Amino acid sequence: MDKDVNNFTSARNMTNRSAFCLGRDFQAVFLRNKQAKKNPKLSEEARKQLNWEAWLKTNWGSDISVSYARKLRTLYRNLVQYPLFQYLQVPLHRLLEQNKRIKEYLKTQPEQQKFWREILASWG
Repeated sequence: MDKDVNNFTSARNMTNRSAFCLGRDFQAVFLRNKQAKKNPKLSEEARKQLNWEAWLKTNWGSDISVSYARKLRTLYRNLVQYPLFQYLQVPLHRLLEQNKRIKEYLKTQPEQQKFWREILASWG
């Protein structure tokens, strides 16, 4: 029984960590495409091809929807400063639903910001 609980907890934790990692990668591609579009040597057609949504469909196909990938990017952008959220034992859909509210709350709570940012340093 304890092994089953540990496996469940580990799987949930991996899901949240994976969501942050995917969000990071999607954000990197988004920013790279945005920067590349500023190249004056690119034709208008080439600029149109540097579309994050098109990249997502080409490279991920139907494995992930554009809206879900956008949610992962937003999660990453909003909570990357607070690494402990990646290890929080909550369902991913809760983090996806509440990440903007969490970010806004933490803006007004310096002590909480410190806790969510620095707690991992004390673990190592």
